Amino acid sequence: MQQLSRRRLVALGALGLAAILAACGGGLPTPTPKPPEPSKPAAPAPAPPTAAPAAAPTKPTAAVPTEAPKPAAPVTKPGQTVVEFWFWADDPYQASLHTDSLKKFQEKTPSIAVRTDLIVTVADQRKKLLTAFAANAGMPDVTHGTGGWLPEYYDAKMIVPLESRLKGWKTFEDWLPAIQRLSKGGRPQDQIGIVTNQILVPYLYYRADWFEEAKLKPPDTLDQMLEVARALNKPPDRYGFGFRGGDGGSLGQQIGLYLKGDGVEFVKPDNSVDLDSPEAIDRVQWYVDLVNKHKVTQPSALTDRFPELFAGLQGGKLALLHHGLWSWKTQEAVLKEKVSATPIPSGKKGRFASTGVEGSILYATSKKQDEGWQVAAFLGEPEQAKLFMYERGSGPIMKSLLDDKIFKENRFYKAALDSQPGWGEFPSWHPNWPKMADRWGPELQRLVKNEVNAERFCKNLADVLRKG
Repeated sequence: MQQLSRRRLVALGALGLAAILAACGGGLPTPTPKPPEPSKPAAPAPAPPTAAPAAAPTKPTAAVPTEAPKPAAPVTKPGQTVVEFWFWADDPYQASLHTDSLKKFQEKTPSIAVRTDLIVTVADQRKKLLTAFAANAGMPDVTHGTGGWLPEYYDAKMIVPLESRLKGWKTFEDWLPAIQRLSKGGRPQDQIGIVTNQILVPYLYYRADWFEEAKLKPPDTLDQMLEVARALNKPPDRYGFGFRGGDGGSLGQQIGLYLKGDGVEFVKPDNSVDLDSPEAIDRVQWYVDLVNKHKVTQPSALTDRFPELFAGLQGGKLALLHHGLWSWKTQEAVLKEKVSATPIPSGKKGRFASTGVEGSILYATSKKQDEGWQVAAFLGEPEQAKLFMYERGSGPIMKSLLDDKIFKENRFYKAALDSQPGWGEFPSWHPNWPKMADRWGPELQRLVKNEVNAERFCKNLADVLRKG
């Protein structure tokens, strides 16, 4: 059975990971310059200037991946237990959040040495884990991970269920109920499988200075978002909406959110599929009309992924851009008060924001599970959770952090928290979800090029969910 599971995992490792990576910007590196030490949370956005804003930079800050240097291996002492820990980072500063925390752990727990393996992207780490597990060699003891991995890994008997350990861990009592649910990976029958220390929340960036000039309010509904995009669309100088057509990231960060906001569940509780329902077809047509009918999107919409969209926002080419709290420092560092954020606009049935958790996962192949648990638990303590909350950009995972002033004083955190009633998940637990997510990007490109219509687009992807 385990051999079959490993074969299946290797096969799945080659599939698109759009659904799982959506919360992480498609798994691509996000360039984040090292910000100053945040002894205090960022102040609220000041009132937009009455005078014309300064011109946008002539050379936008492009999102060029930067590989973080590999941390030095720890110097072990006789009698120490060495724990292997893998993690990814979008940039060197983000890598330091893990390595600095682990240094503190080793100072407090000298009997354990942590040997880290830094991997540039979440996609690369997942692939490396699948390969190591299939080969039955080279597996780590514990890794940073995402809740979207859990159903697949549970099916392969690859990870350690954690509830027996969590019950004896005082910090677990501080977890918010939503975090307990999300830490199961989407299947209620599974145990919690990740020591969560971050929750990533998407929202909508907007150019606050342009809104002020045009006397517009941030959009609260999808209809209002279209109105705003049309009002701010001034080609070829700037475009109203940053359309993500270059990969499958639109599923988790654009049209997928709109479909869920219209009540489309993708996979319903009775396991039926509604992705080709009339409601889904209508919303998909509305989405592609942004490009072909209303023409409020950038000329490169068909091939743009999030690095190009970041460059467009920062370079004064885009008025609206979907991403999330975890990139607020990247945007604010360049645009300052010219950029702000608002919750995901609501659809016909409500607002949906696809949230995902990250934290530490313990592996069944480890012979050092007790020591691995100590590492995972330390990274999940309030001190570390707050570090990631401030520096990476995470929503609150603990009751004791709900009243932190950053959620009231920082406009980006406030936008993320304001969407909390709409936080939820896509059905990535479904066995055919990875296959459907892999098809999403190519099918969307066919749709934009009028090679298929909205009805055929929805039918093709719904059939993948039904039949694989």
